[in-house]
Order: sequence, then C-alpha cells, then structure tokens
Amino acid sequence: METRSYDLIFTDTKMPRMDGPTFYKALSSRMPALTRRVVFVTGDLMDREKREWLESTGCLILAKPFDVNDVRRAVRRVLEVTA
Repeated sequence: METRSYDLIFTDTKMPRMDGPTFYKALSSRMPALTRRVVFVTGDLMDREKREWLESTGCLILAKPFDVNDVRRAVRRVLEVTA
C-alpha cells in the first residue's frame, strides 16, 4: 500500500479481516493524505455508533443499495474536493 498512489478508495465498513474503523486508522497512520479520498460503503446506517463514527471521519458515505449514478457522483465529488 505505501509504495502506490491512489486517486480514490472505496471500502466497505464490514470486511472479512479488517473493519472500516481499523482500515481507516491504519490508513491515517501510514498515508494520512489519502484519508480525504475515502468513500465508505455501508448498508448499516441504522447503527447509531457506526453512523456517528462514519460522520466523524468527514468521508463520503455511500449507503447500500446504490446504483452506478451514485458511484459516479461520489467519484466526482471526492476528486473535485481533493484536486
């Protein structure tokens, strides 16, 4: 991860080996500039604790289910802000 540059990172909040908060913490310590380029994908916004954590990151949140137009808007929005 540290030898590459990324324009954008889409990540789910639930993953097999690492959850969203753990991923974000690792990214923050290794490549802090990339934290502005993260889009979190989740189907679990009803969980107040998770929602509050997601909002605290300042990252864009894409709620499931979503369609290709939602993804396009998210990409444009993040890339415009970080350009």
